[in-house]
Amino acid sequence: MGTRTRAWGVWLVVSTGMGASACFNPPSDTQLTTGSLGCPPGMIDCACNEAGGCEAGLVCLDAVCVSVDATGTSGATGMGMTEVGETSVDETSSTGEPGESTLALDGTTTGDATTGDATTGDSTTGDATTDPGTSTGVVEPAMETVSFPTAADARFFMFGTLPWNAGDYYEGVRDTMVPSVSQLDVHLPIVSNGLIDCGFQEAEVILNGVSLGSFVVAQGTTVIDASFPAPGVVGPQYTIRYQTTATVASGCGAAGYDEVSSTVTLWE
Repeated sequence: MGTRTRAWGVWLVVSTGMGASACFNPPSDTQLTTGSLGCPPGMIDCACNEAGGCEAGLVCLDAVCVSVDATGTSGATGMGMTEVGETSVDETSSTGEPGESTLALDGTTTGDATTGDATTGDSTTGDATTDPGTSTGVVEPAMETVSFPTAADARFFMFGTLPWNAGDYYEGVRDTMVPSVSQLDVHLPIVSNGLIDCGFQEAEVILNGVSLGSFVVAQGTTVIDASFPAPGVVGPQYTIRYQTTATVASGCGAAGYDEVSSTVTLWE
């Protein structure tokens, strides 16, 4: 086994499963004569410390001589050593913190100083985002759209087939999933509009017996789109009613409501 170590910006491999290379301290006479300052890689019984010198091409690290080449890999490769772990060090200290921060000999910092992946993987900070449709922790108000009026709904016309007389109405009961209503939206296409400039057909919007307001159909009106506040109206079953409030003046026409595409939207 061996431990891969970074010293002065290069990676080293220190043998731990077999004899680690070391250095003489002080150098022997033979070494001084031959110009060698320490032990070669693979020596077992050579003592070494920071004050001693290693053989040319070796570096004394943690009382062990290790060799380094220009590619940052150790000359111990092929000696059966295994690289494990990563440590970032300078000439006076070592750290086992995740990430990669290398100190040069002049004390300046190179490389990334951010935390990166160790054995637990990358750690990323920043704003959390969500994909469309995912929960954001905010409870959305309940709402439901129902068809009204339809051909199956109750209606009363004093004369004819259009609601132009006072008291004429459409009424329908709808079971919903909305427990209570704060707003009601009306979408009401107008059909058979025969009103002329003197004709105004007003209808009251009533929900569970509570009057929410009214809308007016006039000459040229093609659709009614309106919203009405409805505080305190409790469901989830609702009776919806459009009731004409005043009879259109004689000879000024009348209008009807579409029974296919008209809707009411109930908001909690």
